[in-house]
Amino acid sequence: MTKSLLLRLFLALPIVVLPGCPEGSDPADDDTSGDDDTSGDDDTSGDDDTSGDDDSTGPVEIDLSTFPETGESVPNGTVLSDQWKSIGVLFDARPEAVDPIMADWGAAHLFFNPDVEGAVAIVMFVEPGTDTPTEVSRFTLYPWFDPGESAELVGLDGDGQEVVVDEVTPDQIGGDSQTIEMSISGSFTTAEWRTHGDPGIAASGLVYEP
Repeated sequence: MTKSLLLRLFLALPIVVLPGCPEGSDPADDDTSGDDDTSGDDDTSGDDDTSGDDDSTGPVEIDLSTFPETGESVPNGTVLSDQWKSIGVLFDARPEAVDPIMADWGAAHLFFNPDVEGAVAIVMFVEPGTDTPTEVSRFTLYPWFDPGESAELVGLDGDGQEVVVDEVTPDQIGGDSQTIEMSISGSFTTAEWRTHGDPGIAASGLVYEP
């Protein structure tokens, strides 16, 4: 058989094309099964997890006009003790025969019964709902002073040591009755508001920051 006859027979053979594989292409050339595998490239499941970034609660208002657990109004003259435990506050006073009370003069005020000169209001900070002391960073109140009165706002640590003091003197009050902000910042578990009134001093706007 001549070479020309063999060539004609070869060209006459049918061409078989595999499904999905273009004629003349190598099936391995288009194998990109691993080229674009980005299953782990964009895994940002933990990138935006800020659940623990900011666990602060911000300022806490000690609203003496309303019981925090029930939302009911506080009657005028109510003795303050543990009714605000749910927001992390306990009240007491000195001397022993004196109670801290809520006095309603258009707004709820911290006051004393009996109304005596030199009364001390004690505000203790606790884990909300418990009696466990906890440190706070700031406490503020707004007393109403008459001329000649004065007060100190003192922060005490867990050992009862004074760590920060704010003071209002008669010179700051001058000759006119007025409200003066008193505020302490630091790290303390108890605040004592030591008044030197004639006979007593009231305060409103109690706020603390954890």
